[in-house]
Amino acid sequence: MLDKESLQLKHEKLHQECEGYVNPLRVVDVEYIRDFLLRLKFSNGEEKVIDFYHLLKGPLRGSLKDPVNFIQFVLTHYTLEWYNGVDFAPEYLYEQPDLSQKVDCTPVDPWDLIKQVPTKVRMP
Repeated sequence: MLDKESLQLKHEKLHQECEGYVNPLRVVDVEYIRDFLLRLKFSNGEEKVIDFYHLLKGPLRGSLKDPVNFIQFVLTHYTLEWYNGVDFAPEYLYEQPDLSQKVDCTPVDPWDLIKQVPTKVRMP
């Protein structure tokens, strides 16, 4: 068992170790706007509207160019992740241009995309 003095020394040491620590940037909220536009809120309080279409390169990310696949994302404890494992570093997303003043940012319901997918397939 630690006495009060030892506990105080441990606390001071921990405080010194954490002095230079900077909280990592995280995505703390996301809103689907339309197409490949998402409004992201970062842990530093800033918000950005980002067009993800040009970020979807390569076979794994390229599959997200289908809007029905693109809307299948979740917010993890630090960033967005899609159903197929694709994610982006929050710092990388933060570096992307903010389009909030350049495009219509009125959100649409992502379920409208799902409703457009045929649910029955006719066999010949």
